[in-house]
Amino acid sequence: MPVGTYRITGEFAGYYPYRRAPFRLRRGEELEINIYPVWRIRAIGLTVTERGVEDKPIIYAPAPRYDVVRVRSAKKEPWELWIQYEEKKRRGREIEYGSAELSYDRLTVSAVSLRYDPRRFRFLAVGYVMVEDGKQTVRAERAEVIFKAGEPIVRLELMPFLRERRGHLGLKSRRFRRQVYLARY
Repeated sequence: MPVGTYRITGEFAGYYPYRRAPFRLRRGEELEINIYPVWRIRAIGLTVTERGVEDKPIIYAPAPRYDVVRVRSAKKEPWELWIQYEEKKRRGREIEYGSAELSYDRLTVSAVSLRYDPRRFRFLAVGYVMVEDGKQTVRAERAEVIFKAGEPIVRLELMPFLRERRGHLGLKSRRFRRQVYLARY
């Protein structure tokens, strides 16, 4: 593919339409952007009785919603950060998203809970966290995303069983024992 900015959207049978933030492809670079569309149907119930099989109602998953946040880069060009979520609550000055996916350029962070502090422009992902950067995928307990001059900096707190094997994942230990990943994407 030629160098440029791309958007990924998709429609698949049984899933809600998928969207994510645009990403840049640079010269000589290979990227892998995985997509995880949301199932439309959560459950289909059947009951078997002496009279036969009875259909129970289908339980539909709520359609994903999106928030778009503008990020200023060092070049002063606005760039979009997208948050796909199922639930959204205000908690004081923070916004908490349930069943969320943050996408920004090639970075994707998905988690059970994503908290956003707009004053500090900081995101904290907690619960079944998965971080992808177009080259690798890492699972963690928690992930913190902050921005410096429009570039995301990610700090991961790995799951206990991964902390011992972190050398095999290509991750380097940093200042704190439990914060083991710090990288610019």
